[in-house]
Amino acid sequence: MKFNYRAQGTIEYLIIIAIVVVIALVVVSILTGFLSTGSETDSQSKQISALVGEFSVSELAVTTDGNFVLNIKNNDSTVTITDVELIDKNNQDFTYSLPQSGSQNFVVYSNETCEEGDKQSATIKISYMTKHGLNKTYWLQDIPFDCVNYSVTNTANSSTTTISTGETLVLSDTDCFDDALVGGKHPICTCLDLDNIDKNTTTITWDFVQLYDIDFAECDSSYTTGVGWEPLADATNYYRGNFDGNNKIIKNLFINDLTQTYAGLFENIQNAQLDDITLIDVNVIGNQYVGGIVGSNLDSNITNSDVNGVIFGASSYVGGITGRNYRGKIIDCNNYAQITGLGYVGGITGANLRENYHTSYPPALIQNTYNFGQIESTANYAGGITGYNKNSDINNTHNFGDINSSSNYVGGISGATTIEANFYDILGIYFSSNTGDINCFGYCGGIDGYFTQGILLNSYNTGDINARWDNVGGIVGGELLSSLIANTYNTGDVYSSSTSNGRIAGLAAVSNGGTVYNSYNTGKITGESSGGLIGWQRATSCITKNNFSIGEVWGTSYQAGLFGNSSISGDYNNNYWYNANTIDNATICNYGTVQGNCEVDSIDVFYSTTHDVYDTNEPHWDFGVDGNWQACPSGLPILAWQPTSDCA
Repeated sequence: MKFNYRAQGTIEYLIIIAIVVVIALVVVSILTGFLSTGSETDSQSKQISALVGEFSVSELAVTTDGNFVLNIKNNDSTVTITDVELIDKNNQDFTYSLPQSGSQNFVVYSNETCEEGDKQSATIKISYMTKHGLNKTYWLQDIPFDCVNYSVTNTANSSTTTISTGETLVLSDTDCFDDALVGGKHPICTCLDLDNIDKNTTTITWDFVQLYDIDFAECDSSYTTGVGWEPLADATNYYRGNFDGNNKIIKNLFINDLTQTYAGLFENIQNAQLDDITLIDVNVIGNQYVGGIVGSNLDSNITNSDVNGVIFGASSYVGGITGRNYRGKIIDCNNYAQITGLGYVGGITGANLRENYHTSYPPALIQNTYNFGQIESTANYAGGITGYNKNSDINNTHNFGDINSSSNYVGGISGATTIEANFYDILGIYFSSNTGDINCFGYCGGIDGYFTQGILLNSYNTGDINARWDNVGGIVGGELLSSLIANTYNTGDVYSSSTSNGRIAGLAAVSNGGTVYNSYNTGKITGESSGGLIGWQRATSCITKNNFSIGEVWGTSYQAGLFGNSSISGDYNNNYWYNANTIDNATICNYGTVQGNCEVDSIDVFYSTTHDVYDTNEPHWDFGVDGNWQACPSGLPILAWQPTSDCA
């Protein structure tokens, strides 16, 4: 690029003048403490010290013709400048490839004139393509300039010319996708950096670390209008790297596409690791497999991550963290978002599962997680933590959100749990609690709505349950089929408006070969076939022992202090009921044959750990240092893992 100016006089004269000018400039520099090494425009042009990974914008000036001139130097392998845009002024497009270590002047015509010495400012957007074929943008925001007295004759295809050096403007970096690795991971600084993750099959496997908070509302408007964010990865190209959110925030994630299957920040991940991601004020609307962080998780780990906002799925598999957790692990995560879906809806994930034939794979796991968001569902399977749990584990999870479903299989932790033969007696729900209220149709439980062949241990429910049909329990609704419940308690009221086959109970609605021991109920039980412990104990192989209930029981047909509609056989000893509570036309202990003396005259007897219910039959309740229960000074016992402040 050439700069033309008018020269007067002989060559000798010009040399003398030049010597005088140089001496004058040196004197001025000494007096002002500022050293300049350029031409006559030194104090009127700007040098920009802004390293942008692939290139640096070294200098910028504005001419008396009103044209802005940038000098761009390449710092890496070939990059292609695709556009230099002067915001709110006329613009000039380029497609110019900078070789490694090369530099080039670029002119942006503004068609505005200015007098020498006038002040100007500009915001300039530089668009370029990296060596990996990724489109990126760099911004120079509101940079002030002086007018300089020379004109520009060529554009980007001219020879390299240095404008000058002068005052240094230190600019903050923006996009950093291709910058130097940070701890072995590629840095993420902006929305565009996030968007570039899945632009090709190479980057979709990279490890990344987020360096700064990112707000989509402050990025290109396409991210927060129309259909919004296009989730990373897709149905065939899963993300398979390690993404470290670094406890930075991603705010205003926006997806508005009812046709989008696999919706979230990521569509699909496989054999990936996602850590320390925080999503604030998300607004995600998709079709199926919809989550805040991931649409579907396959064989991957998601840890220490939070989601806040609103998530909606027009179909099934909708969750706060991921729509589906298939053989994956979700650990130390929290959901604060409101979750709405058709079926398979959960605060953490819509479904937590592994198929029976995948015995060589570890089970899916949800551990150390909390849900605070409200759950809304219009089809089967909804839960505070997961809508459905199959052949997998749920450990140390807690739901505080209310759950509203117009259908069946609804639970404070899981809507339903199915453990198949290969995993029987080893998988289930442990050390969990629900405090949210549940409104449902049928098959509803304070912990689980339908529990088959699993283990449910050391958990409690305090939320009230309001159903319109049958099979409702304070701990488990539906059918307790060949399963174990132990060391649990319910304090929530359990109600069903059904007038036929209610099967409503403080612990389990129906026991079909199930085992229930070392548990109690204090909630009020109301329904057609009601029991303080079991609504209907229907199989000879049932075992129910070392339990007690002090809750009221109301019914219209079969109801009792302990067992409702029950053809009791098997082992059901050492169960007790406080008989001072109102009971509507109910037998004192069980609807069938009364076995043993199950009445007590005072609740206080259960405050003492020496009562027969605690230590007469094995297994004892175990109040030891490493036991399952802890005694309260003047109240009923609580679980050993609870804080002592939970004592009544």
